[in-house]
Amino acid sequence: MQVKDVQENYQEVNERPRERMFSVGPQLLSDRDLLALLIGSGVRGRHVLTVADEVLGLLETDNFVVGPQQLLTVHGLGKAKAAMLSASLELARRIIAPRNHRIRFP
Repeated sequence: MQVKDVQENYQEVNERPRERMFSVGPQLLSDRDLLALLIGSGVRGRHVLTVADEVLGLLETDNFVVGPQQLLTVHGLGKAKAAMLSASLELARRIIAPRNHRIRFP
């Protein structure tokens, strides 16, 4: 292994969202990186950051209000990831909503 290979590998590791989360904290991560962390992994031939880009594009197009069925249209998201992302978005919406708009009981 040459020095160049080590440097490239080091750069790749430091560009990974999880590693950046621990080195700089969540406040400095991009929306793309935060989504990639929630998604967890890509699929064969599709990097998690590419999947995150498509999800972010879908969210921006629909004013950040999408359901799990819409998320299933993204190649790389199955039912489990689509449900988890949809639940995360709804929880974030509820947390930032005024107290009287929160749903405490089903």
